[in-house]
Amino acid sequence: MLSEVTSKEIYNKSIAQLGNASFLQSWEWGEFQESLGHKVFRFSYEESGSNYIYAQFIEQSIPNLGGKYFYCPYGPVGNFELLPKLVSEIQKQYSDYWFIRIEPTNQFPTIGQKTIRIQPAKTLVTNLSVAEEDLLKQMHNKTRYNIKVAQKHNVEVSVAVSQLQITEALNLITSTSLRQGFADHPKSYYDKLVSNQNLNSKIYTATWQDKLLSSAIMIDYIGTRTYLFGGSSSENKNLMAPYALHWQAIKDAKSAGLTRYDWWGIETSTGKQPGFVRFKLSWGGTEVQYPPAQDIPNRPVHYFVYKILRKLNRLF
Repeated sequence: MLSEVTSKEIYNKSIAQLGNASFLQSWEWGEFQESLGHKVFRFSYEESGSNYIYAQFIEQSIPNLGGKYFYCPYGPVGNFELLPKLVSEIQKQYSDYWFIRIEPTNQFPTIGQKTIRIQPAKTLVTNLSVAEEDLLKQMHNKTRYNIKVAQKHNVEVSVAVSQLQITEALNLITSTSLRQGFADHPKSYYDKLVSNQNLNSKIYTATWQDKLLSSAIMIDYIGTRTYLFGGSSSENKNLMAPYALHWQAIKDAKSAGLTRYDWWGIETSTGKQPGFVRFKLSWGGTEVQYPPAQDIPNRPVHYFVYKILRKLNRLF
C-alpha cells in the first residue's frame, strides 16, 4: 500500500535500516529543497511489514511548458521488486505530473525510458575502515608527496565556525566555479545549504599565513562523508593546500567512525578527465558506476513534447 510519510522519525529510521542510502534521500535534504522553494513528497510502499520501498521526490517544474514532474535523486531505496507497484500507485494518485524520474544507486528493474542522470553517474569511494598507512599506500605517489609538501609549509586545516570563515569559504567555492566555467549554483544556494542546522554539513578550510587557499563542503550521512563542493585559490598553488584539506577530512571522518569517503563524481559528459577528476582519482579507492536514470511517463503525449523540446534546446 502506498503511503505518504509525514513522520521525520519514522522516515529516517526506516532509511537508516537500509544501510547505504544517499543523503539525497534523507529527510533533512528534503527540508533543504523546501527552503529553495520546491515541494517535497516522501512515499513508502509496503507489503507484509518488513518488505518495503521508500522514495523522496522533489517536484520539478518544466520551463516554458507549464508542466511538472517528480524527481527522485539517488533513489528509491529498499526492495527493488516493489518499484513497479510504487510507481503505479503514484501515477494513479498524482496524474497531473507528466512523468516520474528516478536515479537508483542499485540495480532496479527497467520500467521506463533511460535518460541522462542529474546526479553523478560514476563516483569514487575510499574505504575508511582500513589503517591510515593503507590509505596512504593506495594513493598515487604524487598525492602522498603533495600531502608532505603542504605539511612542510605549515598549511593549516580546520572546520569553519565563525560567520566570517564560512562566508570566505563559500566565496572561494563560488569564485572557483565561475573561474573554471561550471557555475552550477548561486551563492545563495550554498548559504542555505550550510545554514540548515539539520543537515550534518561541515566546511573545511586550508589556510597559510592566515590566507584562505582551499575550502570544501562535506556532508556526513549513514557512515559516509561526501565531498560535495570545493574551491581553491589561484594563488600559492605550490603549497598543495587541497591535499592537506582532504587528508585531514579523511582522517577526521575515520576518527568519527565513518567508513566511506565519497568523492562525488568522476565522470564528465566529454569523457575527458579534467584536473578535478584526476585529483580525485589520485587518492585511490573503488570506482562505483550507477545504473541509468529512468523516466516513467505519466502523460505520454506531454512527455513526448518535453523530450522534443529538450533535444532542441541542446542543439541551440
